[in-house]
Amino acid sequence: MRRLTQHGVYQQQRRFSWGFGTRGALVLCSLLLSACATAPADEAHYSPGAPIASPTAYRREPDPQAPATARTPASDRIRTARAAPIPPDRPYQGMRVAGVRLRRTDFDLPVRVNAKVEKWVRYFTGRGREHFERWLERAEYMAPEILPILRRESLPEDLLYLSLIESGFSFHATSHADAVGPWQFISGTGRRFGLRIDWWLDERRDVRKSTRAAARYLSELYRQFGSWELAAAGYNAGENRVERALRETRTRDYWSLIRRPRLSRETREYVPKLFAAAIIGKNRQAYGFRASYSRPGAEDAWHGDTLHVRVDGPVDLLKVARAAGLAYQELKRLNPELLRWCSPPGVDSVSLRLPASARDRFQAAYHHPEFARSVDFRSYRVRPGDTLARIARRFGVRVEPLQELNGLSPYAFLREGAELRLPLPADRVFSTVQASAHADASTVSALTLENREAARAASRVEGI
Repeated sequence: MRRLTQHGVYQQQRRFSWGFGTRGALVLCSLLLSACATAPADEAHYSPGAPIASPTAYRREPDPQAPATARTPASDRIRTARAAPIPPDRPYQGMRVAGVRLRRTDFDLPVRVNAKVEKWVRYFTGRGREHFERWLERAEYMAPEILPILRRESLPEDLLYLSLIESGFSFHATSHADAVGPWQFISGTGRRFGLRIDWWLDERRDVRKSTRAAARYLSELYRQFGSWELAAAGYNAGENRVERALRETRTRDYWSLIRRPRLSRETREYVPKLFAAAIIGKNRQAYGFRASYSRPGAEDAWHGDTLHVRVDGPVDLLKVARAAGLAYQELKRLNPELLRWCSPPGVDSVSLRLPASARDRFQAAYHHPEFARSVDFRSYRVRPGDTLARIARRFGVRVEPLQELNGLSPYAFLREGAELRLPLPADRVFSTVQASAHADASTVSALTLENREAARAASRVEGI
């Protein structure tokens, strides 16, 4: 190899620079001329005013705020050209959506109509029609409970349809994330907005209390984002996740946000689904649904008029059912927030939902001097080696209600022979079922509390 001095290296660099300057200039000019000749053909794939592309078809998107003269990388232009286009939003007054002319367009949410919305309209009126019809049936008795609260909180009444797409207005709907009730609160968010969630009671299933909590949450989200579309997305995905996605994409517009895969597919489809439900709900006859449903589904138990009756707590639900002339399971369906056989101990007053036709009978029977309406808990005498956890496991209950009933800490020392109250009824029938279920005291009961409650309700119990 030829060795170069520092001066020699400098001379080589000068010769290379000179060679590139003469020959490279010609090459560079030819490249520029060819690029200019092909630019119009390339640019035909993209224009700043083109329809929005499907968010799943590409990774990057040109900045919608960029000037019209800005160029987009060729890779982005190709992906945009191959994506399935979504037509621009159209004014919906008197227009056709999924082939049906809208008769009502008095929305108080900023409803838009585009391909995503129309896709969900077609689904709810096609393959999902059976489910949507059941949801509309439930709306007959849920809307009178929800709408007055939304009005009182000065919120759009069309937020009613957010509960519809969340749960189908079902009290017992449970998601993969353990969200529960008509408004699908997870336990942490529910407690944050004042809902009681424990072994005795789950107020996420109480339509009035959960609606008030949802109204406060949605109001907070709207104040944070200034947009009902983003507020709804935050309700679905969580406000922190939506805020992070907005920062990453540098936009404050939901429809611009969902062009980029920063949020889950469920959240990107959430607002189109909400708008589709509102469109069908206000034009149900146009889409082939009945104008009204006089009787909700039999499994919902809310037939006819119901009302709330306030009584001193705690109450034994089996005794309430007998006083009102109702089946025990019917009373439980009318009050889905009450998870056990009685209302929570320590609560002085309980509001119960009863059929309007049963109110007078219930008041007369339940408040009769000879009616045994006290709540009697089963007692248990502590044995050697017992702990709260062992006793709870033996009787198929949790430690928390044992602590609450007896005023104990989780690791309290139990004195042999001490008497504890169990969160179980003390009547003879339940005790017999309990004893047969726990013939082997070292194993957990094969019978659930619900099965034991059903056995108790099916029997004639002394004192009821």
